[in-house]
Amino acid sequence: MKRRKFILFVVAGVLLLFLPNTTHACGGRLATVVDDPEKVAASVGTFPSGETFYIDHRGDYLLEASQVKISSGRAEAIARKYLERTYPEAKELMFEALTFEHGAFVYMFDTHIPGSAVTYHVGPVRYATDHFHFHVDATTGDVYGIGCGGGPGKVVMKYDPAEYPRELRDKTLALTQFNTSFVAREGAPPRLDGVIDPDEWRDASHKRIHVGVKQPKLTDYG
Repeated sequence: MKRRKFILFVVAGVLLLFLPNTTHACGGRLATVVDDPEKVAASVGTFPSGETFYIDHRGDYLLEASQVKISSGRAEAIARKYLERTYPEAKELMFEALTFEHGAFVYMFDTHIPGSAVTYHVGPVRYATDHFHFHVDATTGDVYGIGCGGGPGKVVMKYDPAEYPRELRDKTLALTQFNTSFVAREGAPPRLDGVIDPDEWRDASHKRIHVGVKQPKLTDYG
């Protein structure tokens, strides 16, 4: 592969370019589930509520496994049920990340809803797209609609455990945070640190693209 053929497709859009180690919502951060956060934390802090939180060396939150009441397998089932009830025309349900946003640890999902126009902002940049972000609370199982910056907003579907098979209670899926497909230059893989340095851009090909869709009416706002 030639050096100038370096192509990078960023699923999270301009998010990863401008806000390393953060998610869409204001102050949002990735979260990693561990058995004992205190043992592996690089720093410790306190939320305004008085609860202690732990941060790893990358700046991501550490979530204690015992606090996760909704497994990844059950979260996906909840997400699919929400779409079946609300947007049956939705396609391509995709897990994006486990994050801490707007005071809750949540599974973030993305789906394509043909014909919709949802607005988001990343800092001062606003755009409309036919992709819809929503979140499943990792503790309560409730589904949140779109809030500020595409983060969790109001509860749009309450979780009812009776609606899901028991075997989903502890089902876990092999999920990757912001799973991004890309083609790297041969012999020079990029550093996966959330920042694309000048030397990683060198000799890269580029193409102007249009982000978003044109619709006469907005479906939702974030």
